Amino acid sequence: MKHADPKQIDTFTEEIIDLDAAAAHIARISKTKRNRRVLLRWANRGLAGVKLPTILIGGQIYTSKEKLNWFLNESANAKRHRRSDETKTGMRKNRQEQPTDSALEAEARALGI
Repeated sequence: MKHADPKQIDTFTEEIIDLDAAAAHIARISKTKRNRRVLLRWANRGLAGVKLPTILIGGQIYTSKEKLNWFLNESANAKRHRRSDETKTGMRKNRQEQPTDSALEAEARALGI
């Protein structure tokens, strides 16, 4: 028996919704307004390495309630996992190096402070 791809929308068993409806659903549960552009970004670029599954029907982009739920859970888990890894290593990938005390002292001396 073939298992369904969790990223592929099954139009026979899932409830298909347009991106405006998906944005409205997120606004209801998170109290944060979203629009279809945010969902398009999540579909194209992803969030925390996870992309929102979509389907093109008649020139319109849709997702499903089930895939929206999957996406929200997977992206939250990916973010949680990434934060856990950063805590273990004591570093964040995007954080710039903090200047050392000696570097700050040298800069203060150069400025005559």
